[in-house]
Amino acid sequence: MSASPFLLKYLGAYPANVLSQVECLIADNRLADHLRQRYPDAHDVRTDKALYAYVQDLKDEYLRNAAPVSKVAYDSKIGIVQ
Repeated sequence: MSASPFLLKYLGAYPANVLSQVECLIADNRLADHLRQRYPDAHDVRTDKALYAYVQDLKDEYLRNAAPVSKVAYDSKIGIVQ
């Protein structure tokens, strides 16, 4: 199997065996089920405000001496892999 443009765009840096596994999951229409099983809990970040709060918490915990966060943007148009 040759890698599809989708795989090359998002997973191009992964080893060939991983790409092959993903291609098989896509061909069998099982990728969404596999991802839901592996990651059952979706995150709660759905707005700019929620993303800013999440990033601010990370900054406060790990980057205390860094400059303040100036901008955070959530792109609601990004969809899940279909």
